[in-house]
Amino acid sequence: MKLVYYKKKLLNICNWFALSIACCVMTPVSVFSQDCPQPRNIKSAPETYLKMTSPLKSSPNDISEGRDLYMEMTESLACVHCHGPKGDGKGELGIDIEPPPRNFTCAETMKTISDGQMFWVMKSGSPNQLMPGYGGLADEALWKIISFVRTFAK
Repeated sequence: MKLVYYKKKLLNICNWFALSIACCVMTPVSVFSQDCPQPRNIKSAPETYLKMTSPLKSSPNDISEGRDLYMEMTESLACVHCHGPKGDGKGELGIDIEPPPRNFTCAETMKTISDGQMFWVMKSGSPNQLMPGYGGLADEALWKIISFVRTFAK
């Protein structure tokens, strides 16, 4: 009787082990990769942009409006589709992009990116990163999105 019990227990352990191995083998490598800090080779913004700082005070209202734009822009592809609802670069369209979209939750990376650099990339795009430009949006809207994006790394 005890032998049957131990055989069943061993079988359960083997099944869990096999399932764990299968999950690891089928999980994309990018899930296991370190994405903080996130290395990039992005062209630096022109000097006039690099000196820019946000004219907004990042009020709760600005951040809320930035969140709405990030999540639901209607003129173009919304940020959330590539950068994800958590800002971790794991949106549904960003999963297969190489290099992956910027991980805004990585404080170590985000503290090195100036407001002006973010503004310029959002306005102009970054083709080697597959980031489209949003030059059609008003500057104030871009600054509101930046205000919201900065909240991910806090």
